[in-house]
Amino acid sequence: MQQDQMERYMTKYLVYSLLWSMSGDSRIKVRQELGDFIRSITTIPMPPQANVAIIDFEVSTSGEWVAWQSKVPQVEVETHKVAAPDVVIPTIDTVRHESLLYTWLAEHKPLVLCGPPGSGKTMTLFSALRALPDMEVSVDFIQCSESIA
Repeated sequence: MQQDQMERYMTKYLVYSLLWSMSGDSRIKVRQELGDFIRSITTIPMPPQANVAIIDFEVSTSGEWVAWQSKVPQVEVETHKVAAPDVVIPTIDTVRHESLLYTWLAEHKPLVLCGPPGSGKTMTLFSALRALPDMEVSVDFIQCSESIA
């Protein structure tokens, strides 16, 4: 990687990492507000669309902002398969979450997916694992409820 490309990548990736580390577990509104704040105080080039949240972009290895939306594949699902548990209809969130999962799984580090019932934890994990067929992982499911806490 050339020096100028590395600089473009690292400065933008710093913003990307800061945003995710400080608000990754927050609601989208909080992520957007933090992104707007970062956009207002930094001289680092931000995504060109000022009306689109920074959280809706990732940084390519060339150092450019790439919209997550551009990575969402168009799929056609047959009507009778829509309710099947193994069907994942890609959205910005599923693509973004799977990308994060790929990173964690590739590092062979333990991870915990938590969230309310029906939020897509299992679906997203299995979708990511299906995309990585050569990956060896150990999966444990622990069901918790408010009464346990």
